[in-house]
Amino acid sequence: MNSNEILDSLFETSNECKDNACKIDKRDVLNIYKPDLGLKDFQVKKSLFASLEPKLCDCIIVNSNKKILLMEIKCGTVTNRLLKEIIEQLTNVYKILESKKINIHKCVFICKKFSDTMVKKRLLKEKIKAIPLTHKIFQKTAIKI
Repeated sequence: MNSNEILDSLFETSNECKDNACKIDKRDVLNIYKPDLGLKDFQVKKSLFASLEPKLCDCIIVNSNKKILLMEIKCGTVTNRLLKEIIEQLTNVYKILESKKINIHKCVFICKKFSDTMVKKRLLKEKIKAIPLTHKIFQKTAIKI
């Protein structure tokens, strides 16, 4: 099975990846998967998580270069608590894809602002496994990833 077939078996697809008015520019996007709608494969859920309903990130993006990005969009202010939740959601999806031998290119989250500079500094140190967690600030139009 190729990565798209595996992703199809695990998650629902969508036309959008957004949180309220914050959304991505879809020009370079081939597919969007929505982990936050739930995991289709009960065996994966059972084998990887103690909880049967793990918190999962908003989107998995397959771009035109066939690179896979994990994405969480928070259309507001990011606090320490929220950053911890974002990391958990991205890590859970990373675990699922890693178990299926799917390589992740990037982990991204989008927000409007940070509650303070310490949250932003903490973010710069964070990694999801070996992948640095990157962010983009949402302004007024769809953000390019």
